[in-house]
Amino acid sequence: MAAGSPVQQPGLLFEKIEDKVVEAQVQRLLDAKKANALQEQPAAPMKEITSFEAFSQMDLRVVTVLRAEKMLKSKKLLKLQVDTGLGDRTVLSGVAEHFSAEELVGRQVVMLLNLAPRKMMGIDSEGMILMAEDKDGTLRLLQPHEAVAPGAVIS
Repeated sequence: MAAGSPVQQPGLLFEKIEDKVVEAQVQRLLDAKKANALQEQPAAPMKEITSFEAFSQMDLRVVTVLRAEKMLKSKKLLKLQVDTGLGDRTVLSGVAEHFSAEELVGRQVVMLLNLAPRKMMGIDSEGMILMAEDKDGTLRLLQPHEAVAPGAVIS
């Protein structure tokens, strides 16, 4: 540029990036890093081999959750009333950090029916709801693909 030439209006060399955009991008990268780390984690080791006779002793059934409520003085427990097809039962389940009481009502889930009752917080829990746990600790309900009659035997 020659001396004495008029100077043009200067423009921005870079666009300003808003903080929200930067935060969203950083969160996306952190989520991807967490997902990659979870994929690299090995599955939990297999438990001891059991006999078919021991397995066949377990009475696994599909039940329908009729009512659910949060247990007072507990962060983890929900009190569930379930229809087993053989009558209603009360089950205390440590899933309150993963599911609200409202989202369980009406759901069909898998239950170990013939587990000995266990008293928790003064209430007899008459079975166990079965869940699958992801590598990140997230619980997933075991449910039939389609609706079945309460008490349907799992074999």
